[in-house]
Amino acid sequence: MNQKELRNRFQSELDALKDNGIIQSNNDLAKRLGYSPQKLTEILKGRTKISLELLHDFCIQFNYSMDYLVFGKTNWKENNNTTTEKTESISTGKCESCTNKDSLISQLKAHIDDLRMMIDNYKGLTGDLLNDKNELKESLNRELERNQELYNSLKGNK
Repeated sequence: MNQKELRNRFQSELDALKDNGIIQSNNDLAKRLGYSPQKLTEILKGRTKISLELLHDFCIQFNYSMDYLVFGKTNWKENNNTTTEKTESISTGKCESCTNKDSLISQLKAHIDDLRMMIDNYKGLTGDLLNDKNELKESLNRELERNQELYNSLKGNK
């Protein structure tokens, strides 16, 4: 997840929500999401990373797709809807891609597949770390044995 691209998408959607009168300001957004205005400012200026928690809260509050904000994927864009149409559907609560069961199932399947891939990557990483740990342990045991032998030989030569 590229933070700059993520922040740009987030800012773009924040601007669209303001332009369409759904929110009045950044402070209004911060209040609605339960964040301090200062924290939101730090995020928007790129001084603090956008957390998944903030994205989740934003998506829930305004019926956005997490896939869209994080990866730039969305059914709205596939259907050639404009941001204005998207934000109008949010304000009226008639978001077709959010209520379309097949679309939701498809989004969930894609998300599950992404999670499985991340888990597989994590397993590979932990497997590599475990191998490194075992190699280090063996190396330390060999060093301990050498030091013990040296100690015993020096102790015996007294």
